[in-house]
Amino acid sequence: MLFALLIACGDDAAPEATPPLEPTPYLVEEEALPPPTLDATALEDALQTALDAAWALHATPILQAYTEVAAFAEPGCPDLYDNAGNVYWYDQCTTSSGARFDGYGFAVNYDGYVGEDGYVYEGGGFSGVGRVVDPEGHVFTAGGTAYALVATNEGIRRWQSVIQGSFGWDGPAARGTWMEESLEPDLALIAAGADANPSGRAVVLDGSVGGFEGEVGAVLFDNLLLYTAAWGSTCATEPGGTVSLRSSEGAWYDVLFDGPAEFGGTSDSSRCDGCGEAWFRGERIGEVCVDMTRLLAWEESPW
Repeated sequence: MLFALLIACGDDAAPEATPPLEPTPYLVEEEALPPPTLDATALEDALQTALDAAWALHATPILQAYTEVAAFAEPGCPDLYDNAGNVYWYDQCTTSSGARFDGYGFAVNYDGYVGEDGYVYEGGGFSGVGRVVDPEGHVFTAGGTAYALVATNEGIRRWQSVIQGSFGWDGPAARGTWMEESLEPDLALIAAGADANPSGRAVVLDGSVGGFEGEVGAVLFDNLLLYTAAWGSTCATEPGGTVSLRSSEGAWYDVLFDGPAEFGGTSDSSRCDGCGEAWFRGERIGEVCVDMTRLLAWEESPW
């Protein structure tokens, strides 16, 4: 009797058949693209500010900061390890002076190193993920790689600065440098000059910088190159490459320049005016003109 009652209740409660789901597109096209909120003038101002600021974001302050905190190491804190002749530290410890090491790090110095390209390298680098607190409470944080090198070969001098990842330092070495600011570089900078030909100069920016205040919060440089006519440029007043600017609302704008995109490359002389075309989602919104030649106006060194 109970079995029959359960069967009857089950029949009464049976759900209706569910209609099959209709397939939907993987990507849904927007009915109408949102209009750009920044015009060419706003992009021009933001890009010039970003160019000037980015050129100062070299790796030297990071290396100086690590040199300061590494001076507090002592035998046994942090522990050192050898990997194919490369010595690195990996530990969580506190020294007798009160410095705290947490994580790992590897530093390298180039003192007359001859590379496969024939250049002689000077400088240094650091790679690691960790945190070091000095006895006064100043904190150095690392999550990536940074190096600053000067290479010379037959009268050609090349400066290279690379920052990959994030770094922080609030100690004495940060004073008066970009590390006191809110900018966040993930950036490679290259400059080159000739001892025998002071007019021969070149600069390259590749990577991103975040943390700008205002209408544009981040800028991405895609192999932005500028070099002088003394080195054969067919457009010495305008770079080759692309710059993308991210608005504070999260929209990306692209500026395409018409200079040579590589050494020895060609360009359209009629478009060599120092201005690039700004685009927003396939829509041209005007010209953006910047003065990048000021990045070539150094004497002994670009930084």
